[in-house]
Amino acid sequence: MVHAIFYNLPLTIMETTMTKILNHLEFLGYTIEKNEPKNTDDRQWYACAHPIHYNISCWEMRPSCVMFRMSIRTDVGFQPKTFEYFNDANRRLTITKAFADKGDEEHVLIRFEAIYTGGYEKTVFGTFMDDVQNDTQRLFKQGEHHEEVLPK
Repeated sequence: MVHAIFYNLPLTIMETTMTKILNHLEFLGYTIEKNEPKNTDDRQWYACAHPIHYNISCWEMRPSCVMFRMSIRTDVGFQPKTFEYFNDANRRLTITKAFADKGDEEHVLIRFEAIYTGGYEKTVFGTFMDDVQNDTQRLFKQGEHHEEVLPK
């Protein structure tokens, strides 16, 4: 990995936090798939699928700094109030940030991102994941213009 060389740290230090996080996600019911980088400049990342919760992509940005991203494709086209809705929602979200990407005329791609920093602590990471799940649910339940912007 490029990061281990850049930070002059042994690779095992980097793997420790990520490995513990992946084990915790498996405990929560996620199925983990490792994706190897296609180019030397690309990162290794993990696809984490869950039967009930939104699927997650995650990767280690730096030692003990893990990015989590969820992408949801809606059946609602981009609306004039979409940006306003997401700006308002981001003021209410606890730990994630939500973004709307204009996919095409009939679809909007919703992305949630959150960064977990520090070493793995079971209780802290559990709270982090609870906050991530609560934020995703909160976005779909509140806000003015909800019906115009998001699917029911």
